[in-house]
Amino acid sequence: MRGNLVAQTTGSRGAELGYLLTGAVPWRTERRPRIFGDLAQEVFKAGHAACLRWSCLRVTCGGGRGCETIGSMDVVRDPEDDDRQHALGGVVLESAYMEHLLRAVFTALLGSKYGAVVAAGQNAGWLAEECRAMAKARQDISAGSRDLLIKALAACTDAYQRRNRVVNDAWARRAAGLAVTLRSHRQQADMTVTARILPGLQALADDLATAADSLAAAATAALGAECLQLEDQLRLEQGHDIGTDTGRR
Repeated sequence: MRGNLVAQTTGSRGAELGYLLTGAVPWRTERRPRIFGDLAQEVFKAGHAACLRWSCLRVTCGGGRGCETIGSMDVVRDPEDDDRQHALGGVVLESAYMEHLLRAVFTALLGSKYGAVVAAGQNAGWLAEECRAMAKARQDISAGSRDLLIKALAACTDAYQRRNRVVNDAWARRAAGLAVTLRSHRQQADMTVTARILPGLQALADDLATAADSLAAAATAALGAECLQLEDQLRLEQGHDIGTDTGRR
């Protein structure tokens, strides 16, 4: 795991591509994100007469009007919570960079500054799929460079799908503070429960960064050193330089 996870990975990219993520690192907030285990603690403290019913957590609080006793569990705070949130911040920032990079690669493969308009707001899955289709159709790219680009796009797709499970699935707490995610399935009552340990989250952030760096290298090798700048061209012509934008409107 690299030290200063995001600072190192985004710093060089910001200098190269003018992205606003330069120097950004995950921060710890005073208000921790609410997951089922923390919600249970709040209920205990408030003395609410209610029961929380989750497959991941069975809690009884209070007893009283409207409360059905279904058993109880001590909710233990995981000492790795702070480090886990820091690692999740790395996952979010690395995946955000990947999305931005995919928009740049999409525009470069399309070969038009107006590709930025089409790519704007599209999700990473759509961008990677369209980039892969265009790469296969670009016969002006050598076979070796085309294969490397397609493989890099596949690696981005794989890493981003794993990111989706970490970011989009519900987080919960098992006994002894173990953090898990719960994934529901369309038209099914069952859920997939996945343990989320710190090294796995750190490795995911690294995988996202590695896949994005490989994509940038493959794109520039196939399309030229300046190809990733095309995505910014239309904005610059309209007088909007994201490299100097303070974020105010």
